[in-house]
Amino acid sequence: MSSPKFRASGLVAADLDRVASLLTTAATGPVTPTNGWIVHRTGLGATELRGGPDRFDVLNGKSETLILDIDHERNIAALQGHWWYRGEYEATRRRMAPG
Repeated sequence: MSSPKFRASGLVAADLDRVASLLTTAATGPVTPTNGWIVHRTGLGATELRGGPDRFDVLNGKSETLILDIDHERNIAALQGHWWYRGEYEATRRRMAPG
């Protein structure tokens, strides 16, 4: 796999376990704020997840729009288009620099 074309990071002032759970919780069924949260937040109108437990087809009505990969060990959720896009979202603990 090639290196990313773009990389960004940000600080979330919240408990790591809570953020990781929110990011990696996905099960077959409707996309909701507590099931497939990262998919829900895209605003693409995704309605359903199929598959699992680590790879899901993301559906918008009857058509497949994206693939959602979940890595529970590394706290990563990745959304991938069929040929051009992959976004990886990772929850990690980082120490803030003093000041």
